[in-house]
Amino acid sequence: MGYRFHLKSVFQEKPYNGQVRVDYFFGFPIPKSWPKSKQEKAAKGGMPHSSKPDYDNLEKTYNDIIKGIVIRDDDQIIKASAKKEYTTEPRTDITIYYAQEKL
Repeated sequence: MGYRFHLKSVFQEKPYNGQVRVDYFFGFPIPKSWPKSKQEKAAKGGMPHSSKPDYDNLEKTYNDIIKGIVIRDDDQIIKASAKKEYTTEPRTDITIYYAQEKL
């Protein structure tokens, strides 16, 4: 099942049409090939993921995923941030702040 299909199934509202800020968190799996001490350090959180995929490519991909479902178009995004880290549970978190909130 694709990300857009899943998002459409859980997000039933009409796409938002105002300005937004989007914050991305990309959590990547901790490599099993790493020494145990490095794995433990990464599991505690805060260890940056500094290899591919590039954060800007991830942002572009997820901007396309939310476009037309959560927001009308990605030109509405006036501010964004992205963070890549190693995590024990790989995931992508997307937080969208609508214009009525402080951007």
